[in-house]
Amino acid sequence: MIIFNDIKKLPVFLVNTFYNRNIVYEIPMAKDDVIEKLGELFSERCGLFSSPNLYGKFTDVYSFVLKPKRSLISIRSFEQDPAYLNGTLSDTENGGTKIEVKLRPNSVFGILFITLALFAFYHLYQYFFMISGTTNNLFIFLFLVFIMVPILCAMAGTASHSLKENFEKYLGIGDAIPGEGG
Repeated sequence: MIIFNDIKKLPVFLVNTFYNRNIVYEIPMAKDDVIEKLGELFSERCGLFSSPNLYGKFTDVYSFVLKPKRSLISIRSFEQDPAYLNGTLSDTENGGTKIEVKLRPNSVFGILFITLALFAFYHLYQYFFMISGTTNNLFIFLFLVFIMVPILCAMAGTASHSLKENFEKYLGIGDAIPGEGG
């Protein structure tokens, strides 16, 4: 059981638990070979529909960011892509490479989730406690909770999952079982 001494840490815990996903891969490929393979991907200037559906850049010598080239989801806000994969490379004891990945969907999905949840519970409150509450308020609550929120969660999950699958396929680690990181 997790007990919070500081309530200010609760939102960070919730975001890291339900929104971000940390994955640790250990692959037998040398770190320099992984850097070279990712460098080839980052330097490709092929068209939008070329395979793989990835583009990105190195943010540091051993850190990188990947995003999907194309997606069915279009978001125009401060973050343009539907999902982000941040990775860090390090050596393992057996000469392989350890890839620590932080995978997350666009922040707009989280903002919309909170907004829809608050709007839904406002309508539930209005139905039960306000004189002006009607059955329409109850139907709006049910629609938001049982239709809109699951669709939003499915869109966010699909965007993240497809980015992870493309990354694994590109590096040839699709059959490997990733270890969950902290």
